[in-house]
Amino acid sequence: MKLSCEVIRDLLPLYEDEVCSEESRGLVEEHLAECAECRALQEKFKIPEVTLLPEEEIFLAEEEKRIQRIFRRIKRRWRLSLAAVLLLIPLTFVGIMGYHEYRGEGLCFTNLDEVMICSRFFKLLQEGKYEEAAAMIDFASGFQSIREREFLEGGLEEAWYAWYDKNYGYTPDMSEEEYVQKWRTAFVKFMEENHVLIQRARYSDAYRIGTEWAIEYAVTENVVNMDGSNRVFKISMVIRDGKLLITSANVGFDIEDSNIPSFLDIFFRKFDENGGGVECFLQ
Repeated sequence: MKLSCEVIRDLLPLYEDEVCSEESRGLVEEHLAECAECRALQEKFKIPEVTLLPEEEIFLAEEEKRIQRIFRRIKRRWRLSLAAVLLLIPLTFVGIMGYHEYRGEGLCFTNLDEVMICSRFFKLLQEGKYEEAAAMIDFASGFQSIREREFLEGGLEEAWYAWYDKNYGYTPDMSEEEYVQKWRTAFVKFMEENHVLIQRARYSDAYRIGTEWAIEYAVTENVVNMDGSNRVFKISMVIRDGKLLITSANVGFDIEDSNIPSFLDIFFRKFDENGGGVECFLQ
């Protein structure tokens, strides 16, 4: 089938844009092969190739290089900024720790081990691993302080031995190992029988006492006060030879009037009238 020149000229834009059907394309090409006038018109529809002058090619190449340099600078500056921030974080931490070391207060390099020991102790209590927790406590200090008094005074009166037996479970004929084991057993029994649970324990403060660090923790027990809040107290500890010595406590309630056992009961016998802190009797 042959088409007229008018139809072919209507199809030429579609032919050049390659959007006509294969059948239409074949008819157009068949007509162009025979019609010189339509071939001449087709040439006008072709998009001429753009040829850049040498100067334009050089300009575009330089622009591309300039843009690449800009992006390289941005990437380098971003990397340097990130490195500076990452370097600043540990330097700030080191500075704070050094300042605490100088003041003798707060978390610093020389008390990190003590803080970690205290954290492990309370973690064991929270998990109900009372025997492992008891093994971390320095019960021997109480025994040694009694023996030191015996030595300095050349022996004690019977009334004092009776008092130590009642409050410390100490008798003159027992060894340090027996004393420590007695206290460990008593600690585990007390915690298990009274279902004393530590809900939360977090580092609160640290301060230097002579050559030692006292580590303070804020402890929350599973005991509800009359106002609906949980029982919270602060407890201070010193680490000696890897053992934890509880030295004092600060409470906001009258523990002697409470019928609900507390973790403190195993270490403290008496608090002041305002529920303030007293020294641990094990020292």
